[in-house]
Amino acid sequence: MGLLDRIVQLQKKGGFTGDVSICLGSNLSWPYIIISLKSACLAMKIRAGIGCRFQIDPSTTSSGKLIEENKAKIAATDKFVSMKESTRTLLVLVLLFACFFLSPITEVPVVQQETTLVMRDVFIQTSAAYLWLSPAIHITSVILLVAAYVYGTKIGRIMDAYFGFLLLFIAFSNHIATTENYGLVIITGNLVPIFIVGLFWMLEVFEPKNEYVFRRLPAWRYWVVPLVVLAFWSPINPDLSPDLNPLLLLTSSFGVMYCPTTPFIVALLTLIYPRVNTLLLRVTSFVGLFIGIFNIMSYFLMPGYTLWNLILHIPLITICAYGLLIANVVKASTPQISN
Repeated sequence: MGLLDRIVQLQKKGGFTGDVSICLGSNLSWPYIIISLKSACLAMKIRAGIGCRFQIDPSTTSSGKLIEENKAKIAATDKFVSMKESTRTLLVLVLLFACFFLSPITEVPVVQQETTLVMRDVFIQTSAAYLWLSPAIHITSVILLVAAYVYGTKIGRIMDAYFGFLLLFIAFSNHIATTENYGLVIITGNLVPIFIVGLFWMLEVFEPKNEYVFRRLPAWRYWVVPLVVLAFWSPINPDLSPDLNPLLLLTSSFGVMYCPTTPFIVALLTLIYPRVNTLLLRVTSFVGLFIGIFNIMSYFLMPGYTLWNLILHIPLITICAYGLLIANVVKASTPQISN
């Protein structure tokens, strides 16, 4: 078994949660190391969902000049890989950001100042249209969560497909409606970015990087759980007033509306971090955070938007912000593996 295989095996068994730092000594073949650095690093990211760093041990190598030359090559390779991933992520986020400014398509012409009223009328229609599916989605979500805890990666593709289907369904069902004042309306500024995120989840099904293995984490990382429960419950009436009926744990808008559903998805990824598709986590969190910010603005701009409805968007805003920043917040351990 090669070094890379041993690292992947150890990581999957819960041997460590962070990146890998490999100490290279003079007993290894330098030409082989330099040639395979880039491919090994990429393979480790794909197969184990972890990063890797190569460290040279000067005490085991006789030539200081050779050390410095190869350290420079290693640094250049790591920088290239990191820049490529960062550039791709930035381009995707810029595309998603631009999509939010798409104007709604309405059967009756409207001016820009009426946009919030148009959206209000659409959400009034769509928030109740598919509530009959809510019990089934609540139960299915809990069953899949338990199955992921028990079976781990064996159920990963099913989880990814389920979340992808929910987001694609929500993209259309939440943002297309026939209203009394504006006729047929399509809220493209929300539909398109959520649809794109749903496609990213479907791509994850075919090239899985999420590993649904739940291991013991520092206590502070479970702060998302109470907020997920609140989103899952969504205790609110159709008139946006509080409704603390426990039955809503089975019949709320979770699973059929975007805002209570996304915190559940993002929080789950944060609890298995860093063994996740980081691009998928970022795009899902970015869209959720932006829609959460829009809801903050809606409290001041949209007639009938209540303070209680704004409070129920705290899970969406905080968990998605955390999902975007988790790489900086979580300080993962970096054990050294010598060969």
